[in-house]
Amino acid sequence: MKKLLLPFVLILVCLLAVLWFWRQRAHVAPLGDSRAAQPASGATSPPSMTATELGAEPGAAPVLAPPTVADPEFQKWLSDEAKDVDQPKVDVEAKQRELARVVANLTPAQAHLLLVTALNDKSPSSERILAIYILGEGGEKTRAELVAVLTAPLKDRGAAAAHSEGEVKGSADRARAAMAVDALAAQAKKDPAALVALGQAMDRIHDPYVKAYAQKRLESLRGH
Repeated sequence: MKKLLLPFVLILVCLLAVLWFWRQRAHVAPLGDSRAAQPASGATSPPSMTATELGAEPGAAPVLAPPTVADPEFQKWLSDEAKDVDQPKVDVEAKQRELARVVANLTPAQAHLLLVTALNDKSPSSERILAIYILGEGGEKTRAELVAVLTAPLKDRGAAAAHSEGEVKGSADRARAAMAVDALAAQAKKDPAALVALGQAMDRIHDPYVKAYAQKRLESLRGH
């Protein structure tokens, strides 16, 4: 069976996850009190394994240092590749070969750029999703960045009314975090170190709904 059609799957995963989180609000009990899942007042966000988080406030997205080595060519490639998601006709096999080549040759600076993109609220949604996908495909060499996506505090969207723009954005934030959980879970089926990484990340996941989802995946992988 051929691999899933990547360009369409990237968007489909995010949309389905958004819907999942809307429904889970009513059915999934967060692990512990939701207030306890948030950082203590005045505390900075926990340090990621490779990302530099500079004074992130509780409930706010972390402020990441820009990539240490500028790579405008890679940034342009990421932007152009993400735009292809919206194209009706894509050479799937060629796209898979291209992404495999990029993953195989990914540098630490490029991995950091992907992390910055994934957590940047101003980056286009398609770029953020593609960035997380590539980090997930990178295996061990990008696992630290993938964990950083998962453990980064989600942006405080305020008290959003049902189906409002704020709730949609908040659900999309959780969907991307869930995508990172799924990527780690997929790695864990072949690499025990990924299972360890997911388990170690649990205490650093701030959002109670993302934490509940990650816990379910973790228990499933452990056979509980």
